[in-house]
This record gives sequence, C-alpha cells and structure tokens, in this order.
Amino acid sequence: GGVVDDLDGDAVRVQAQQATEFAQRVREVSYDRLEQETTSLGLERDAAARLAWAAEQEANAADMQVKRELSFVDGYHEMAAKHQPSGDPDDIFAQQDAALAAKSAALANAAQARADAASARAAELRATAATATAEVARLEAEIDVTSTEYTQLSDTAEHLETRAYLLGAVARTDAAADAADEKAAELRAAGDEAGADAAAAEAAELHRSAAAMDRDTRAITVDEDVLAEAGIALPDDFVNPPPTAPATDGTTSEPATDDTTTTPPTQVIDMEPEVIEVDVPRVIDMEPEVIEVDVPRVIDMEPEVIEVDVPQPVDVEVPELEFDDQLDHGVDDTSFGGIDGESTTAAHSDDIEF
Repeated sequence: GGVVDDLDGDAVRVQAQQATEFAQRVREVSYDRLEQETTSLGLERDAAARLAWAAEQEANAADMQVKRELSFVDGYHEMAAKHQPSGDPDDIFAQQDAALAAKSAALANAAQARADAASARAAELRATAATATAEVARLEAEIDVTSTEYTQLSDTAEHLETRAYLLGAVARTDAAADAADEKAAELRAAGDEAGADAAAAEAAELHRSAAAMDRDTRAITVDEDVLAEAGIALPDDFVNPPPTAPATDGTTSEPATDDTTTTPPTQVIDMEPEVIEVDVPRVIDMEPEVIEVDVPRVIDMEPEVIEVDVPQPVDVEVPELEFDDQLDHGVDDTSFGGIDGESTTAAHSDDIEF
C-alpha cells in the first residue's frame, strides 16, 4: 500500500510562523532590557564611583589638615615652654611670660582639637569611600548579569529562528510529498503504472524525510525559564509539541500478546540517504586574448639655443670726500645712501661728540 501521511503540513507552517514571531519578540525584549538596565545600573554605578572618588579626595585633604594643625600644636607648646615664669620675685617679666605661656597653651589645645576633628572626619570619609567602592563593584556585577541575560535571550531567539527555518523545510518537504502523491494518482489513472510507481516511491521517500525532520526539529528545546524571566510566555503546545507519528506504508506486524500485556504494533522503516544530483557546469577552455596597444614612437628633440644680450658694465666715478670736510661744511650725504631721500647729516652730528 501507499505511505500513510500523518504530518499536518498546514499546522507545521503555522508553527513555523509562530516561531518566527516569537523569536522577534524575544529579540525586542532582549534589546529593551539591555538598554534600560544597562542605563539605570550604569547611572547608579557612576554616582557611586563619583562619591568614592570625592570622599577619598576629601579624606586626603583632612589628612593634610591634621599635619598642619599638629605642626601648630608643636609650635605653641614650644612657645609656652619658652615663656614659663622663672619664679624669681624680682623678675619684672614674670607676669608677661605667664600670660604668653597661658595663651600659647590655649592655642595649642585649640589646634589639637582641630587636628582630632580632621582625623575623625578623614576616617569617616574613608569609610564612605570604601562603601561606595563596594557599591560600584556590586553594580558592575549586576551589569555583567544583564549582559549574561541578554546572551541567554539572544541564544533563545536563535533557537526559535532555527526551529522556524527547519519547520519551514518540513512544510516544504511535506508539500512536495503531497504533490508527488497527486502525480502518482494521475499517472496511475492514465495507465502509466511504471511512472505511477516511480512517483509513489518518490512521495514515500519525501514523506519519510519530512517526518524525520519534524521529529528532529521538535527536539530543539526552548528554555522556558529564560523566557519567563523576560516576561514572555509561549503556548505549551509550542514549547512542548506532541510528537509526530512516523510515516508508515500501511502495514503492521502482528501484535504479540500474553495474559497480562499488550504490545502496540510497530513498523521498522529503512531510510536510505537521499542522493541529490547537481548539474555542474563544464569547464570551458578560454584562450587569453592578446590586446595590441599602439605605443607612440620616440621623437628626438634637439635643445633650442636662446641667445640673450647681456649689458656691458659701466664704470661710474664716485667723488671722494673727506669725513672732516663733511663735518665742517655740513655736506648733505643723501647722495651717498640716505634713506628715503632724507638728510643724514643731523644723525651723524648727533652721534659724534667733539
């Protein structure tokens, strides 16, 4: 008999479309969560980092103040020791020294109090910085978790996309098997038994292939916990679809029975690998085409000799004057290189002392 087709091609196509839509939803959720959580956690982390840095800087400033105040304490103590009254009743400066010593002691106590306060403040600030630093580490760990969740959602989307692709292949194979069944029926009705048998064999192989692919596709699991964490719920029949019965040829073995058990009929199907013939284009021998290029001939060019008339030098007699004569007679030296036609006599006269 013919192969029994237990595969619902229309239902498979619907599930393929559902898988595509679910994959898109998962990706959209993954992008939104990644952006929102990375933004919010990043803002908290940055605020904590600024607090840690500021507290540490203020603590360093408090340490500097402690050193400064302690230096004042030492100075005031030295001043107080220097002005301790001598105890001599005839010392006219005893009262003044006592006053200076008391003042220095008071100032030393004030500086010590400021140093103690700055030291305590530095300790508080460092505790604040440590707490903020720990908060930065915690928030960065949460950001890493967000990145991990995004990866899990992305992997789930890929599984759904793969499932959609394979379900589409199952639907196409099942449609091809149905077409082969119809062709076999048409050929048999036309009396072409050989052609009908060949078409029926092709249909049977396609039905078996579609059923096998369907079973393999349904083995691709989807992590429901990851989807639930993202707020996505898929139908149970989609997450855990019922198994598809294998295609059979309509014959079953005799059931083996006894007094207590009943064994359901089984049919072992031998599945030969499908050989796909591919037309490979033949190799065409192509001779390389020789392209002739016209190269311009070399033109000999003689250099052209250009004659230029060079003017002959002209001897010019320059009058000689004594420097003293110029001073005595106020000779204007503009004819000997004055600037812009102005006389330089005055300048010379100013530069020379008599």
